[in-house]
Amino acid sequence: MNNAGTAFSSRGLTTDGIERTLAVNHLAPFLLTYLLLDLLRNSAPARIVNVGTRINTAMNFDDLNWDSRNYRMMAAYGQSKLGNIHFTRELARRLKGSGVTVNCVFPGVFRSNLGATDGAQGLFWKSVALLVGWALTPPEKAAERVMYLLRSPNVADVSGEYFGDKTPIPAPAQADDPAANAELWQISMRLVGLKDVDDKFV
Repeated sequence: MNNAGTAFSSRGLTTDGIERTLAVNHLAPFLLTYLLLDLLRNSAPARIVNVGTRINTAMNFDDLNWDSRNYRMMAAYGQSKLGNIHFTRELARRLKGSGVTVNCVFPGVFRSNLGATDGAQGLFWKSVALLVGWALTPPEKAAERVMYLLRSPNVADVSGEYFGDKTPIPAPAQADDPAANAELWQISMRLVGLKDVDDKFV
């Protein structure tokens, strides 16, 4: 299960020169999963679950790193988490017939440390959480939705879907574009330093 999720009130780069939100929310689970693929396939049946969100903003393939745009915390977060759905779709296509499934789940909105920064945007989102606390998903319910994909026999052969409460839900249109999914895969391979590594799917 890939459950990384963070948001930063200001733009910052990793030591590799990658915008932090993209690095943590998308590239880290992408790289971890890629490095475990041989083990997963040798252990089939196996399941991969990516934890997503409903805050999804379109991928700007020309500037994923926010080099030439004004940085906005929630837009950067939404773009990085949409990457989880793109990744899920493309990986499912590549793993078809392998005995390894991959799905993405939106477990609901629940209280966490997301956005717990010292910036104005972080303070804003903490205030929002206080105001709408009554509408938050209980943590136990959120965990149940994730565990359903990890353990239920009902989804043993389901792959490439975006789930809500134990049922597939519509994904943003961009994530339904196979060309966009493949493009993000290639960009991600380059950004994590695997561009010149033999692709496990060739």
